Formats: sequence, C-alpha cells, structure tokens
Amino acid sequence: MQIEELKHTCIINIFVLFINPSRLKKTAEHRKTVLERKKALEEKKAAVPFSEIEGDRSDGKLTSHIRLQQFLEKFGEAAFEKAYNKKQIQLLCMGYGLRPNNRETKKKMVQDLLPVIKAIDKMPQAYFTNVLQSQVNLNEGTQRITLRISRAG
Repeated sequence: MQIEELKHTCIINIFVLFINPSRLKKTAEHRKTVLERKKALEEKKAAVPFSEIEGDRSDGKLTSHIRLQQFLEKFGEAAFEKAYNKKQIQLLCMGYGLRPNNRETKKKMVQDLLPVIKAIDKMPQAYFTNVLQSQVNLNEGTQRITLRISRAG
C-alpha cells in the first residue's frame, strides 16, 4: 500500500512541478493573443470609415472631425495609422491644410496630421475629401464641350 501511495504522490508532484507551470504559461500567452485580437477588432470598429468622411455634408466636415478627434483620444497614433491607407491620409492632410509630399512615409504624414486634427475645430479645406463626379458633353454643332462637376451621391 505504501508503495502505491508513494507512486501516486510522486506522479502528483511531477504534474505540479513540470506540467502545470507550462500549462499556465501557455494559457497566459493564449490570453495575451486573444486580448490583442480583441483590441485590434475594437480599434477597427471604432475607426471612422473614409466613405463616411467623404459623405459628410456638415460645415467643415465637423461631424467627421469630432469623430476623428474622439478616435485619436481613445486609440492614439498607431491605430489611426492602421485605420487608413496612404492615399486616404494624404487626402486628410490636404483637408486639414497640410501639403503632403508623395515621398513621405505614411507614419510621417500621420505624425504631422495628428497635432493639427487635435488643435483645430473643423476641417478647413474639406473639399479635398469630397467625392466628385464629372460629366462631359460634346456638342458637335456648336463645337462646345460642357464639363459638369458635382458631388457624388
């Protein structure tokens, strides 16, 4: 009986010393990755879709501007950089009165743009982020070309 109890105690001790710590480590690593995924998904959902910025008809795109400020306060620069592509960031820069260089990195443009978004009340040159559509008419009789540019939607 004592030998059986001793074997059982040894097995439990081995489990506690070797298997359990590795399981705890694995569980902690898994929890960390799950939380990182959850944070990334939350950032993605909270980002202001660029299509909504384009469609915003408020004066100076005030609604979009406030939402961008709130997004920046909550998630910061890294999330802003992930939320938009380089072309969208260039358009936002132009909308906020900055002239981005095509050779600048996305990160550099974001670093220049964020202080401006935080400091002002609305987008001063909002027309850069409007979606425009054009229509060309050619009248061969009068040899005139008519170009009509309007906001899409």
